[in-house]
Amino acid sequence: LAAQLAPPDPEEWSRLADMSLEQGDIQQACFCYKKAIEADPCNPRFYFTRCTLLEQINDKKAALKCYKKLLINLKDDKAEEYLEGTREAVRLYYERDEFEGA
Repeated sequence: LAAQLAPPDPEEWSRLADMSLEQGDIQQACFCYKKAIEADPCNPRFYFTRCTLLEQINDKKAALKCYKKLLINLKDDKAEEYLEGTREAVRLYYERDEFEGA
């Protein structure tokens, strides 16, 4: 609740996501990472963690959307993260039988 009342603080949202995970609430953790991404759209760690969690709850469509957003928002000096995000997006396209997108 405090994070929603305070100005956007990506690290606070990340901390709340970790607390949600400790309580076994993956949905809440996904929400918190979404807020962390909104506060810091260039931090690849938030995207990768959220995508992993979305896949754990079998929301591959949302995970794919998150990877695509990552690829759009990454800075030029994040080549390794870009390649990893691309690999994961392609994997999800294939798992969803969407070969044209891959």
